[in-house]
Amino acid sequence: MLHSRFFLIEAQSTTSVELAQYLPEDELLLCCSPQLMSHEFGDKSGWTEQDMCLVVKLAYLAQTLDIFQEEQERAHVFGAANISEAVFDRWWSIKPIEYLGRTVESSQELKLCACKLDPGDRPMVATWLRQVIDA
Repeated sequence: MLHSRFFLIEAQSTTSVELAQYLPEDELLLCCSPQLMSHEFGDKSGWTEQDMCLVVKLAYLAQTLDIFQEEQERAHVFGAANISEAVFDRWWSIKPIEYLGRTVESSQELKLCACKLDPGDRPMVATWLRQVIDA
């Protein structure tokens, strides 16, 4: 059976300030926006949490740093031209997250709390809640 482990990648607190010196706004947004990535593994695989984290870190860097065609430019901005765990850890953080595998619409908790849910003055949310609760 195949399983997916999810990881949240976020920029370090100083990353956006430091990278703003080198990158245009669209590339800065790409580098500093939180990202969700996953790694798939089988029941009988030998993957450890550390192994999965490293694979996700390297995949994230390969995708993100693709904006730099020249290794020299990448080295100038990130301090190294290579794609490594050290480069990732300098600029980003990673944490495993639990994915419950269900959508908000299927949440039984919404139905159980129906009388306590307050959509405020948001008609779209009020309509959606009625549809979910009545389903």
